[in-house]
Amino acid sequence: MVSASMAQAGDIKNTCHDLPIIRMSIVTLVVSRLRDMGLNVESAMARTQIETALLSLPHTTIHLKTFASFLEDVALRNNRPLVGFELGLITRPDEIGPLGLLFLLARTLREGMIAYNDFFPAVQSHSRLHLSENAELARISYCIDHAGSWPRRQDTEFTLGTIVALLKARFGAHWVPSGIEFEHTSIDGSAKLKRLLGCDFTYGCTTNSVLFPKKYLDMRMGTANDVLISVLKDHLKSLVGQSEETNSVEAATIDAIEFCVEIGQPCMACVAKRLDVSVRTLQRRLQSAGHSFRSLLDHYRNLTATRLEELGALKRDAIATHLGYAESTSLSRSRRRWKAALKDKYQYIQSEGV
Repeated sequence: MVSASMAQAGDIKNTCHDLPIIRMSIVTLVVSRLRDMGLNVESAMARTQIETALLSLPHTTIHLKTFASFLEDVALRNNRPLVGFELGLITRPDEIGPLGLLFLLARTLREGMIAYNDFFPAVQSHSRLHLSENAELARISYCIDHAGSWPRRQDTEFTLGTIVALLKARFGAHWVPSGIEFEHTSIDGSAKLKRLLGCDFTYGCTTNSVLFPKKYLDMRMGTANDVLISVLKDHLKSLVGQSEETNSVEAATIDAIEFCVEIGQPCMACVAKRLDVSVRTLQRRLQSAGHSFRSLLDHYRNLTATRLEELGALKRDAIATHLGYAESTSLSRSRRRWKAALKDKYQYIQSEGV
């Protein structure tokens, strides 16, 4: 049975084609690792509109395309063409959160990968980790079910590197895959990539995959903690539900807000018209998803203002006019209100221990 809130969310999602999203817990982990590597990430965050304040909100989400563009920017401007794989290979399962722990606790690799794929939407939507096998080899393939999520080479290599790291966590640091397949064409640094992976790799394939001997799939790894596995699955189910219901409404509304701001009409009537719903319907759906129009408008305006200020492209008065404010003091008040809301949300998350 479909809940009312899910049905309402689905209407807006279908209208605006629902974009892939990734949870900030993963983005924050990546940013931290990049800083540990001594790479410049702040300018890349500004160029791709990733607000620094969001790094403190692990359950918040951003568009996957934004994250992918961020990784591409870091790789290009720091001259690190293999940075995605480097990040993935040093990622520990526990750093991924409940999803990584669920993988480690599974009795077999097969069970672990099935669970990992089932709950992957808890951290990233529109994506799959498909497990297949033939007589000798097993294959874990990474797929994004959205044609517009390009460029994504670094994101792909980060995910494949993470899969290799997960397998090493189960079978030992010296374990190596049988091979890696990439959809994209060959790259600079192939010799270094072979040293990192310890195996052969192939470009221009039909999938992005990690290959390994089939015998590992059903190799038992001790006794599973069924109680802890059940707790982790319940928590991940709640996160998947949040992603499906809340973020589809949120992402669609913010997309519409961006359009209305660009044409100089940042009001609820314009946004509702863009979404092809009435103002009352939009209000009801936002309320069901735990949002208000004002909070999302503030969110968009302040992320955009922060990006423009960091880039130095416009003065504050010009930024205020672009975002639909009558004067720069109104923008300043909005920014104070937005930062206070972020602080309150973070304190709530900390108090709940999530």
